[in-house]
Amino acid sequence: MHTKRTAVFALFCALALVLGYFENLIPAFLVVPGGKIGLANIVTMVVFCLMGAKPALAFGVLRCFLSSVLYSGFFAFFYGCAGTVLSVLSMAAAKMMLRDKVSEIGLSIIGAAFFNLGQLAVCAAVLESLGVFRYFPALLLVSAVAGSLTGYAANRIIPLCMEKNFKSKNGDNNIWK
Repeated sequence: MHTKRTAVFALFCALALVLGYFENLIPAFLVVPGGKIGLANIVTMVVFCLMGAKPALAFGVLRCFLSSVLYSGFFAFFYGCAGTVLSVLSMAAAKMMLRDKVSEIGLSIIGAAFFNLGQLAVCAAVLESLGVFRYFPALLLVSAVAGSLTGYAANRIIPLCMEKNFKSKNGDNNIWK
């Protein structure tokens, strides 16, 4: 079972890297610097919902590292990693506090907002200026839209993952937890 879980984890990581690559080909929003859809975050949401917060955190950090090595450069790792850590921790806290009252879409919006907050914090530290937080209201709007799309996509993918292709031979779903 451990081998199958590792293989699925690696496939998810490869999928996230491919989605991230294709997203880099899409021009960024010109209205808000750094505004993106976050296609790779769909996979992070799936990992979070199926495997839990700890695997999602490890997945996110690994994805940020590999993405920065392959596509975006050294400094992008710190921006992405800070955003990912805050995102996953905020989603875990929301899931703990709100239990069944929050959907994947709600979790995704929360995660997207905290992802942007983490990136702004790194940017503020690099620039030694808190002025970058002026973009936060605009990024919250982008977070709401992108988080909704990401959450909706994850919400549609999760049931597919739970079907027989990702179950063990005896039919249980222990691969995920």
